[in-house]
Amino acid sequence: MMIEKGKRAAYTLEFKLEAVRLVQGGQAKVVTAKVLGIPVATLSNWVRLAVQGKLIGAGAKPVCAAQEEELVSVIGRPDTHASPAPGYSHSA
Repeated sequence: MMIEKGKRAAYTLEFKLEAVRLVQGGQAKVVTAKVLGIPVATLSNWVRLAVQGKLIGAGAKPVCAAQEEELVSVIGRPDTHASPAPGYSHSA
């Protein structure tokens, strides 16, 4: 008996950017992930990739100039934006 693999969820770049924006704005990753219905690990990956300038949408090609400008407007330049250690939150 062969087990079929489940279909992976596909998220648009806009959805991912909004999730990253919420986290960058101070909302806890756990809360953001729960509200959006995604795994915390997935959201953490998106935040990390956005900071590195490597976040793409489902089926998308690597970030083009227009998408890079949108990323910069949301999170700032990757080389100047310091990211806290994984699991660290600025909120009290």
